Amino acid sequence: MAGIFKAYDIRGIYGTELTDEIAFKIGRAVATFLKPKTFVIGHDMRPHSTPVFEAMAKGLTMQGVDVINIGLASTPMSYYANGKLGADGSVIITASHNPGEWNGMKICRELAIPISGATGIADIERIVNEESFDEPAATPGTISEYDIKPEYFEHIRSFAEIKEPIDVLIDYANGMGILEGGVFTDAMFNITPTNSTEPSRTTKRTRSLSKPSTRSPPNSKRATTLSESPSTAMPTARGSSMKTATTSPWT
Repeated sequence: MAGIFKAYDIRGIYGTELTDEIAFKIGRAVATFLKPKTFVIGHDMRPHSTPVFEAMAKGLTMQGVDVINIGLASTPMSYYANGKLGADGSVIITASHNPGEWNGMKICRELAIPISGATGIADIERIVNEESFDEPAATPGTISEYDIKPEYFEHIRSFAEIKEPIDVLIDYANGMGILEGGVFTDAMFNITPTNSTEPSRTTKRTRSLSKPSTRSPPNSKRATTLSESPSTAMPTARGSSMKTATTSPWT
């Protein structure tokens, strides 16, 4: 593999390495390779993620695939939507921590099983380069919208056993982690974003970080530091659950 097709994702500078035309072809190639009936697409906040979505969705629907647009989403949200909605595959359009001029795609098959170079990205690259797509469908697929966030938030909260509010310092990292903030309710957490210049919404209940305190240290159960998303509470890519082996990870 070479260029934008990497070992675990597709990634390149938008407009030169990854263009709308290439995104369109990738959409057709994914449809040719996976043969999905329904496909979830989410994207990050980069301005060019919207045209990449539109181009990829155009390629998928040309092949007869019904696209479920979950809109602005974090990567874990796209994985959850894949399984929860019973889709045949998904993609999150993002370049993760790369600079803003970059963009890319993380592709999964059903049950949020990721596709790597060895399990599909190399095949998708070959189909794109050879333009060996299946024939366009007689009836194009549709594009629908679905807000997965409320169900995702409830799913994550279901793992918590919190008797009283705890202090949480959140680093929203590359930006999309701010969507994960919907998980945290005032009844469960006293939130202080690390990059905030405004007082916390729970200022009256949250102690100043600059003053000495006799309360439990940061590594105790009373205080928690989280990064971009609570991915440790998510089900694994192959659909197992952190609760029990017999519990569906999507409910």
